[in-house]
Amino acid sequence: MGSFVNPLDHRPAIEGVPVRYISECPTAVPPYLNHGVVALKRALLRSRINVYDPMTVELLSCLQNLHDLVAKWEWPDRLATIARQFGLSSELLNVSLEYSTC
Repeated sequence: MGSFVNPLDHRPAIEGVPVRYISECPTAVPPYLNHGVVALKRALLRSRINVYDPMTVELLSCLQNLHDLVAKWEWPDRLATIARQFGLSSELLNVSLEYSTC
């Protein structure tokens, strides 16, 4: 979630925290991740991302999985699929990927 989180809000505790946990009941979150989930939620809220919207959390989770699990050369096709899944425009996708620094 690095691109969505202000550098001043980035904490080591948020590294490796699955985004899907920010919408889970606290008892469903493994105890060792509690602090990270709270920090991630706070950082995303400070970035004006509505973490209370289930679709937003699902989209962020898809993007996190893409970043963490998929080879970069596969990103254009996967991003287009994610865009269609969430009813987003993929017209700027090729332009955006050309300038990506990840």
